[in-house]
Order: sequence, then structure tokens, then C-alpha cells
Amino acid sequence: MEAPAQSQRYPAQTTEILDQYRATWGGRISEERLLTKVLWSGEIEDFTGFDVSMVYDYIANNITYCCDDSTLAALIIQTAARLPRDVRAFVFDRCVFLSAGRMLYGMVLPGATAKPETWIILLSERMHGDDLHSFIAHEIAHAWLGHDRLSPEVPVDHETQAANLAQQWGFIGRGADARHCNAYMRR
Repeated sequence: MEAPAQSQRYPAQTTEILDQYRATWGGRISEERLLTKVLWSGEIEDFTGFDVSMVYDYIANNITYCCDDSTLAALIIQTAARLPRDVRAFVFDRCVFLSAGRMLYGMVLPGATAKPETWIILLSERMHGDDLHSFIAHEIAHAWLGHDRLSPEVPVDHETQAANLAQQWGFIGRGADARHCNAYMRR
């Protein structure tokens, strides 16, 4: 039995981009370097077929995370890998992740005082369980939707909106469950 062609392990959109890069580079660079160039182009929607460590390195180099908790950093990277491409680009360009120690699960604040159009996403180092990616996606959803917790204009249903968007992005768990998020806010 013949091994599948290299490009058959990728989704059609990725294969088209790879073929364009191969035509441009005409064998002057290695396949691994070509894959790196394609990945770093930001044009890839679906990371299927790419080496996981290559994807995570790409994301880690594009995310701003300020703290030393390597477990939390890995969770942020894994969550970003699952986001739609336009949201991932937003996270790269406009979000800063900070560890909030162990005081809360998460919160989003506008970064207007530090850098306009930036969102500061505070995440707890005490997060645990199977829901961690959904909690991080939930906080990213608040930023994506422009929910300024310090503004009186934040929508009353902001928790529902963020949970529903995290769920739309394919996350499951308490962070993508509007009932849980609303119950947690009422405590």
C-alpha cells in the first residue's frame, strides 16, 4: 500500500496554501521550513496535520502572557489553537494575559490605561478541572465582544453572551454554559 501524499494529511484550504508556497519556493527550502512559513503566515484556519509542538510554538510566540505559571500558559496556548482564525488574530494583536494569582477564575479589563484597544485578561492559577479551556475561551469572548466590566454600559446579559460565544467556538464546560456563568455571578 502506498503512503498518502504529504498534502493529503492537511485540509483542502491548507493544501492550497502549501501548494502556493511550494510553487513560490520551488524546492529551495526544506519541507519543515516550508510548513513553518505557512504556519507563521497566519493564513491557516485549521491546524489539522501540523505537528502539535510546531503549532504551540507558533502560538506561544504570538501571545502576550505575563507570569511564571507554565501550566496556565500551556492552557492559554491550547485554547488559542482551538479558536477561529480571526479570533486567534485578535488574541495575538489585542489581548494580554496576566495571572491573577488564586483570587478569581477570570476577568477582562480594557487596557486603555496601558495601551488603547488592548484587553487585559486576568486568569486564576487556581483553575482546575476539565473546564479550563472553556473558562479561558469565555474570557476571550468577553474581550472579543467588547465587554468592559468597568463601564456602566456593559450589557446585563454579558455572561450569557460570552458563554454562548465560547460554545459557538466549540468549547464545552462551565465557561461555555450560560446557566453556570449566570449562577456564578449571582453568588
